[in-house]
Amino acid sequence: ELLKIVPHIQAVENSDLVLIFCILVDEGENMSASVTITNHLMKHFNFSLSELIAVAKENSPKLFPASFKAMSAVLSGIMPFSSDEAEDSIWVLSNTRNTNGASVMCYEHLLEEIACKLNSNFFVLPSSLHELIILKDDKTISSSCLCELVREINQTQVSEEDFLSNTVFYYNRASHIFSIA
Repeated sequence: ELLKIVPHIQAVENSDLVLIFCILVDEGENMSASVTITNHLMKHFNFSLSELIAVAKENSPKLFPASFKAMSAVLSGIMPFSSDEAEDSIWVLSNTRNTNGASVMCYEHLLEEIACKLNSNFFVLPSSLHELIILKDDKTISSSCLCELVREINQTQVSEEDFLSNTVFYYNRASHIFSIA
């Protein structure tokens, strides 16, 4: 229903992911307030969809910088243990605010940079609107197993308002192609 009244673009070709646009209205130390841009608001300010896309591409990485951390580093904040980050195969991708962070996957060149850091192709598992799980492709798990895992977690652990997708994605480092796994 929301997509009927807001400008949007498909985030990944042939997927169920779309990007919508917001205006950051206010921000504090641990909070931010935004307004979703509607078709009416876009027309009122005489903006085209291509102009919204250009502004979002420029502003989003500045206002909401990407955060890419090894899962072990994230978990060490909860329960201390040591791990060699270079050995990690599971990572968390979000923004530095950890709010609506899944959108960082559309930041220009970010997936290429991740592939270089990991020196690997990788899967992208939609954890929620707020974060994505990056899994190095070590050829030990199939995309169908990952899809089942994501679907199960989404049904049992993710709230309806934080649900992003049941689709697992894949980034191929050599071809620079991001697609459905």
